[in-house]
Amino acid sequence: ISCLYGDYLVIGIRDIALDIIVLGLYLLTLVYCLMNIVGGLIKGIVDKAKGKYEKKMLRSWCVVGTLVPFVPAIVFTFMIPTLFNFQQWSISAYRIALFLVFLSVLVMVTLIVYGFMKLKNSDMKKSRKLYIHSLNICMAITIVNIVYWNWCMFWMI
Repeated sequence: ISCLYGDYLVIGIRDIALDIIVLGLYLLTLVYCLMNIVGGLIKGIVDKAKGKYEKKMLRSWCVVGTLVPFVPAIVFTFMIPTLFNFQQWSISAYRIALFLVFLSVLVMVTLIVYGFMKLKNSDMKKSRKLYIHSLNICMAITIVNIVYWNWCMFWMI
C-alpha cells in the first residue's frame, strides 16, 4: 500500500523472526560481556586483597575483546533521543557514529584473527581457551549483527 506520507510493506514472519534472533543474540553477547567485566573486576579486587597475581596469556586481548562489542550499543544509545524527538543529527555526527562502528568491526576482526593465531600454538589451560573462544564468538555475533542491520543505517532514521 502506497500513500503520500509513507508506504506500508508486508513483512513476513521469517524476516521478523530473523530480526529477533539476531538482536537477541547480540543482547546475550552484551550480557555475557557485562558479566565478564563485573566478574573480572571482582576477581581483580579479591586477588589484590590476597596479594596474589596470576599472569595470564592474552589478558589485554581479553579486555579489549570484552569492551569492543559495546561500541554499537553505545552509539545507538546516543542516537535514541533523536528517534523520539524527530530531531536529526548533523551529517558529521552520523559520519562519526558510522566511523566508530566501522572501526569497532575492524578491531573485532583483527582480534578474532589474532586470537585464533595465538590459540593455535598455545599451551593454555582448556578453560582459558574456552573463554577466549567464547569471546571470539561474541565478537563474531556483534560483527554479524552490524552487517545484518546494514552498517547501522537503521539507526539513522
